[in-house]
Amino acid sequence: MMVLFIGTAGCGKTTLTSSFGRWLEERGFKVSYVNLDPGVEFLPYTPTFDVRSMVTTAKLMRDMKLGPNGAMIMAAEIMEKNIDLIAKNITSSCNSDFTLIDTPGQMELFVFRGLGPALTSTVKTGGRVVAVYIVDAETVTSVVEYLIIKMLSLIIELRLDVPTITVINKGDIVDSSKFMIDVDAIKRELESREEMLTDVAFDIVDVLWRYEKPARMVTISALRGEGMEKLYDLMVETFCVCGDLT
Repeated sequence: MMVLFIGTAGCGKTTLTSSFGRWLEERGFKVSYVNLDPGVEFLPYTPTFDVRSMVTTAKLMRDMKLGPNGAMIMAAEIMEKNIDLIAKNITSSCNSDFTLIDTPGQMELFVFRGLGPALTSTVKTGGRVVAVYIVDAETVTSVVEYLIIKMLSLIIELRLDVPTITVINKGDIVDSSKFMIDVDAIKRELESREEMLTDVAFDIVDVLWRYEKPARMVTISALRGEGMEKLYDLMVETFCVCGDLT
């Protein structure tokens, strides 16, 4: 199974790649690691394939006199142009039970530009691929933000065309009980807002819960290695055909 870790900068993608891989290895699974972040300085795991052998943002900044954002965009374009070579390196060098793919720090470069869809369309023919959308727990302060998370999860799945599950990271520093939110709670929050877009938001809620696959959202701590079994179960359930998994 290939697992793509996706999320905004600082959400814990690299830490989770390492901690989940270690958890899998401790249980006898063979794990391969892939780094697709051309700007990372340090990795807590040893990658089987590292995109920095092809392009780095540091070199682009030096050679092309680019800033950090421009270098990341240029790197993403270079990676997309060489996507067949990258996919070949991933599939040929990562002969394991799980291949964990650490995506670029800026989620938008992977998901909303051509790089992510190009990669998933290439590698998913070789077996099961699942995306893990990682949310920083400190950014979730209301039920409306919970709704936004659900929307982004569905958008990621539509863009990448692979099953997508959502985990809330850094659960060790927040009260995880606040994430136990249902549709009625979201609607009650929306009703309290006197805004023109409330009716539209209601429609969005109904659409999300109508078309999203039945699946729970779990809270983990990548730093402490907590919740790894829950994450593993979600991945297994993603490909289960036994019915409702809520």
